[in-house]
Amino acid sequence: MPSHQLATHDIFAAFLAAAAPTQQEGLGIWIPERAGGQLFGGFLRPDAIAGIRAGDRALTLFVERDLGTERGESLAQKIRRYGSVLDRIASEAVHVGFVVDSVRRGKTLMQSATRQYGRGGPFVMATSTDVLVDPFGARWFDGEAEWSTRELAKAPVPDDWLLLSPGCLADPDAIEALDDRGASMLSALRPYVPAP
Repeated sequence: MPSHQLATHDIFAAFLAAAAPTQQEGLGIWIPERAGGQLFGGFLRPDAIAGIRAGDRALTLFVERDLGTERGESLAQKIRRYGSVLDRIASEAVHVGFVVDSVRRGKTLMQSATRQYGRGGPFVMATSTDVLVDPFGARWFDGEAEWSTRELAKAPVPDDWLLLSPGCLADPDAIEALDDRGASMLSALRPYVPAP
């Protein structure tokens, strides 16, 4: 659906525009929907997978851009699928981030995630206004507390990460961080990367 893809690309563009190389803050990896879905054999189809750097810490964020079209059992199935994959990934710096258009929709998503996965799980939500205005300072709600994107970043930063910036689509050194090859740069996803 084109409007959904554009809404997801808006998040990518916001992170690129907010990059602060002098503070070592920005995207290191952005894996789009198609490549992310192939990683998991279609079992999961995240809208994107982002490797985010905040100083000396990193975050792997499965991005779900929610426009309010998924309901009931479809949403519950998505949350169960994420739960089954993330149960095998031992990292507190891996989250599923639902980017929603309203706080009300976000609360509905968080209630569903809490029923399926319990409190304190990897599911967080933020409004699109927060993420598009200040992606690193955006407040993510986990059902109990709020965390900024910077605060969710808790893993050490891999040595091979470059910060992506506007124009990165034309940069041959950055292009591998923008497709399925970027998954090998995210330690949590390495078990899912097919052998060469």
